Amino acid sequence: MQLTKLLSFVLLGAAAVSAQEQPATTNETTSLGNSSATIAELITDPNNNLGIKRFASLLQSDSGYQPIIDLLGNQTANYTCFVPNDRVMTKIMYLYKAYANSQKLNVTGDYPPANFTISNVSISDIIYYHIVNESMQLSNLTSYVNIVHSMLNNETIDRLGTGLPILIENNATYHEFNNKTWLQTHGKYLEYEVGNGNDDGDVSFKDVEASNGYVNVIKSILVPPTKPSQVIAHADDTEILAKILKNHPELAEELDNANNFTLFAPDDDALEDFEFENMSNETIRSIVMAHIVPGVYYSTNLTEQAAANNGNTNLTTMNNIELPVSVNGSKITLNNTVEVEEANIFFNSGVMYVIDKVLDYPPKQATA
Repeated sequence: MQLTKLLSFVLLGAAAVSAQEQPATTNETTSLGNSSATIAELITDPNNNLGIKRFASLLQSDSGYQPIIDLLGNQTANYTCFVPNDRVMTKIMYLYKAYANSQKLNVTGDYPPANFTISNVSISDIIYYHIVNESMQLSNLTSYVNIVHSMLNNETIDRLGTGLPILIENNATYHEFNNKTWLQTHGKYLEYEVGNGNDDGDVSFKDVEASNGYVNVIKSILVPPTKPSQVIAHADDTEILAKILKNHPELAEELDNANNFTLFAPDDDALEDFEFENMSNETIRSIVMAHIVPGVYYSTNLTEQAAANNGNTNLTTMNNIELPVSVNGSKITLNNTVEVEEANIFFNSGVMYVIDKVLDYPPKQATA
């Protein structure tokens, strides 16, 4: 069973739970912190009221988690930690036992050991994906979209070597967030969600202060980004592209082995009229390559580049075709007519955007 498939049950369950929970107020969050305790001490304090006792029990259940406890207990460092709440952890415990039973594994205890691995990703790796190597308050973030890098930089998982990214967004509109008057009045009531761009979880308690950073309690598990073919198969509205990769495993393998790239993936409506079964492998590959740009360009990068040039910038695809990009607020347009529907869906080797049309590609339409 793939990690993303296993954890998807948790993510769906957490989404149902989140509708029943109310976000914490600023005063409530402040009272939950302890500026004289490290993050490790705050998390493992049996008297805290954050609803994260099961996560604390997980860390204390196996000596393999000790490096994480030591990390979060470092008084001279600064971290931001996203901690799944007890409801989510209860589901994780259930799924762990169900998976172990299905695989006929001999397990003891309620919690998986740190080295318990599914699809080459260990539980310890997953926890490192919940930790950012800087101290930051969500309520002080000045950008509408924020991408930070986790401490999961295991080179077998993190192909980019920068620490797998985490997407942080809020429930304001772009124009609201960039209206200083509106933000001064409503900013403290903003709600946040974090994730890999495909699976996201709500923050229930934000900016809980510790002596070496901040804790944010979340209603989900942050699933580390995986290889492109898996992410595409799991994403919304890219079923046809996923089917193409399934029918052409050599192309899926090429994408999975590639590194440091941006994919602009046409949605299902854009691809539904293409007769891919009558196209040659070469033509299909040419179409896919026309949607790939060397280099990782998050929406924050495109916004920054466009801001320096009256809202416009240019990229070049793998087919050496120029790709004009315009940015207007949160709206990103390619080739003047192609709209980005979803941005910042992370791979372990790059990033994907879902777009509403097919980009220009060499007109060759050879038949098989």
